[in-house]
Amino acid sequence: VVFAAGSVVTVMASTRYASVTLDGKAEPVMEINSADTSAILKQAGVSAGAEDVVLRTDEEGGNIDLTVKTAKRVFVSADGSRQSVLTHYGDTAADALKKAGVTLGANDAVAPSLTAKVESGMEISVRRRYSVSITADGKTKDALVWEGTVSDALSQAGITLGTQDTTDPDVGAAVTESMKIKIARVTYKDVTSTQPIAFTTTTRRDSSLDAGTKTVTTQGQAGVKTVVTHQKLCDGKVVQS
Repeated sequence: VVFAAGSVVTVMASTRYASVTLDGKAEPVMEINSADTSAILKQAGVSAGAEDVVLRTDEEGGNIDLTVKTAKRVFVSADGSRQSVLTHYGDTAADALKKAGVTLGANDAVAPSLTAKVESGMEISVRRRYSVSITADGKTKDALVWEGTVSDALSQAGITLGTQDTTDPDVGAAVTESMKIKIARVTYKDVTSTQPIAFTTTTRRDSSLDAGTKTVTTQGQAGVKTVVTHQKLCDGKVVQS
């Protein structure tokens, strides 16, 4: 403000004010002598850490608004890994996932909820859920299963494996989106059959017979033997015997 009095001109500095908001709580408005951000925070008794965010707005007339958002380290667990993520006051679990580079599928589950406000040390977990198809016993059905192994998926789908059954992929393989799981029912059986045994001929010399004469003393008869074949069947078809 400039005041003119005769030939003497006096310049008076305008009064400036600052407001500081810390994590959503407004501190009392105060008159300031310095426009330096650090000086204003110190005057307000607010300490900003190295990872905190300080937003400054300079208004017309010289007044200053400072908004401080304190840092909050959270931990995001997804896809078998756990990482520390820097967030700030006001952020949500959804913001933390975005900063962690985690993209959610349509069927995935998050705990706590995506709208939950972050707190220091918060654990945010993502559980994947996949759409798979399972073929067994001549039928194919679709199922939604949680992340895990093929064995886990079959259990969730209510399908029981026999001790000799096989799967493709293997039961220990990790489930993925749109995976096609096929089950082969394996059984074994013994098949009994008979096979003929040809008789053998034994020739003996007999001095009582004329030269060149042959006689049959005992008529030969073909024998029979029993054969047991052990067969392996997949879905009712013999694949090995």
